Amino acid sequence: MTLAVRQIQTHLMVAALSCGHSTQYNAFVNRFATDIKSNGDALNRYFSRQYGGSSKSQLNAYITRIANEASRTSMVNRQGFCEEANAVFQSLMGTNPGQLATYATANQPFSIQAGSCTTRTAQK
Repeated sequence: MTLAVRQIQTHLMVAALSCGHSTQYNAFVNRFATDIKSNGDALNRYFSRQYGGSSKSQLNAYITRIANEASRTSMVNRQGFCEEANAVFQSLMGTNPGQLATYATANQPFSIQAGSCTTRTAQK
């Protein structure tokens, strides 16, 4: 679940920059601030267990891969990417705070190519 949340968060951040959706992104971050914080903590713990002393660099590399994939997708089909992001923003505004992980896992709204860290990746 933590990976799915981070993937959505990163895609929406790219949409804020690429599509001019900064207002929607700020509303998303404000609505789900607690979810994002607890998910970030869980992701840090996961990477720490998996990679020990190199956990920060591994996590940063993973997030960069997600962002790069989202950016590539937005460059190939900006209109489709922005429409999809807008639909996700609207859907999330109908989702209760505390339910971001459930939403991310159930919906997986973005086609994510960078979804795995390494062969040791598991969604916990």
